[in-house]
Amino acid sequence: MRFCVLSLRLFSCICPSFQVSSGASPSSSGNLQFCPTGAGSFHCFYTDLIFEVRGAVTITYQFASWKKHQSAMDAQNLMIAGPLLDIQADLIEAVAAVHFPHFLCLAAEDPSQVWIAHFVEEGMNLEKPDSVGPLHAVLENPRFSLRGAIFKKTWFKRKIKVHAMALLYQELEIVTPKFHLYLLPNDSSLKKVIRSR
Repeated sequence: MRFCVLSLRLFSCICPSFQVSSGASPSSSGNLQFCPTGAGSFHCFYTDLIFEVRGAVTITYQFASWKKHQSAMDAQNLMIAGPLLDIQADLIEAVAAVHFPHFLCLAAEDPSQVWIAHFVEEGMNLEKPDSVGPLHAVLENPRFSLRGAIFKKTWFKRKIKVHAMALLYQELEIVTPKFHLYLLPNDSSLKKVIRSR
């Protein structure tokens, strides 16, 4: 069965957008590898990560699942705010900052309860990002492992506003058109899961 895909991004508030050069390439194993030869800021189209690098470096990364970490997050009253990513770099000191994507709409909200979850053998650590923007939480001079944006549930007193995307799929090999519509938080890992179905 073949599908035609239409992908739309919907935003619940007016937040600035950006354009940064890209250069990541996916491998057959699902890993992404990025090898800039000089300093600059680079945006990954597949994950929405932004890397600021000081020089030549090889960065390998992939999506990971939040599922096995959910009980630790529930115990600390935390919720997922973006994809979980496993990131490795051959020269850690060459990476000045990583901008982790999040789907929270922070217009007129205090971003102080947005954190970066860092998973190591001992468990989950929370790191305060150096800055939080409309679409990313920035961590300067990072160490690498499983990481992703989260927020504290008690932070939002009202309904949680998120940036969303709509994925519309049409089955092409049937007489009567059949459509599948998914409305999801703007999280690249969710988009990948839906497309693999």
